[in-house]
Amino acid sequence: MLKVVDWAGNEVSYTFWLDSVAPTITKASIKGPDANKHTVDGKPTWFVTDNNGVYLTFTADEDLGALPTVTIGGQTVTTKAQPDDGQKKSYAAYLYTNGKVPQGEIAFTIDYVDPAGNAGTQVTATTDDTRVILDRTAPKIVAKGDGNAY
Repeated sequence: MLKVVDWAGNEVSYTFWLDSVAPTITKASIKGPDANKHTVDGKPTWFVTDNNGVYLTFTADEDLGALPTVTIGGQTVTTKAQPDDGQKKSYAAYLYTNGKVPQGEIAFTIDYVDPAGNAGTQVTATTDDTRVILDRTAPKIVAKGDGNAY
């Protein structure tokens, strides 16, 4: 606390808080449409094609103030604070897949800063092993007898 007194005896007090601790993302999860959910190698996995939605949800350990910057599939997406806690700790981002998203596991990044300007470590992985895989390859049927594709 800082106390200031002028020559006439008037005083005012100020309280300051110093925040030098970077925020962290404590939960991060990615998913696609429920109908496309499978378990692969023990991990919740969604397989999507173009024109599907990909949802990224995450929670910080403190109020971030400003919205985090998020990319999904290499594209910057809109991030929204979730109304569940009213403290700007929970967020969601959405991507509608298109031809610009690379095939394979869909990558994401979360960049964030707290109101004091402390930057958190960029997040590139989920905390619950969820993943979404974009698959544009049509299945191929191979006859067992002669090995030729038809």
